[in-house]
Amino acid sequence: MQNFVNTFLSIFDRCYDDAAFPAVDTLSMEQAYRIQADVIQQRIARGESIAGYKVGCTSSAIQSQFGLDEPIYGRVMNPFVMYGSCDLAIHEFHQPAIEPEFVVTIGKTISTPPQSDNELIDAIDHVAPGIEIHHYKFWNGTPTIQELIASNGLHASVIVGTNHIDARDVDWDSEQIRVLNHNNQIAAGCASDIMGGPLRSLSWLISHLHANGTHLTEGDIVIPGSATELIRVDSGDSITASFSGIGAVRVNFQ
Repeated sequence: MQNFVNTFLSIFDRCYDDAAFPAVDTLSMEQAYRIQADVIQQRIARGESIAGYKVGCTSSAIQSQFGLDEPIYGRVMNPFVMYGSCDLAIHEFHQPAIEPEFVVTIGKTISTPPQSDNELIDAIDHVAPGIEIHHYKFWNGTPTIQELIASNGLHASVIVGTNHIDARDVDWDSEQIRVLNHNNQIAAGCASDIMGGPLRSLSWLISHLHANGTHLTEGDIVIPGSATELIRVDSGDSITASFSGIGAVRVNFQ
């Protein structure tokens, strides 16, 4: 298993060798999550820290894009969480792609799965608009859920808007999401496209973590998945994720 760990760590270090990439589709999902966890531990050992979690493959658009039928989760890492609209160098990412994201900040530890939406909402401190950035390449060619899991959901970074909304003021079912490039709309979706609503995605994550002996704690951020497909970006693009009720955030790629 160590060769898998070394390979996925090398992707984050941008010193990967395409020709030496192992056959990740031979892994079980449990093994893929173990590789993800081992890579995260090595990243922590060299100075990074866990900021929270991401849930991926939550919308029909993404599942159709990847030929999958179930979500996955990964970690969101510091120092790759950035706040406020910003400029980023395109060469810092490998074949970058973006998704618009709700960014949920947890207000108190969730030790057991909530029994209702109200209980879950009570555990949320606030919600902000966000953009997730991915290293969008599958080294084994055809997308597989094993590679998505082991690669930490292709996650590279997340940009968090400065506008904060109380969780009770969010339209968790009907919030409208638009993605624009230089003010031209390139994708759109609705909160309900995310597993029937982001609260469903959060509940799935909490249950999955609980089954594996861990939980969300105060201060964790969670990005519960995108209502749109992944969108490839290039140098010169100016991407805005605009939410009908919680605001907008922008990232310029240079």
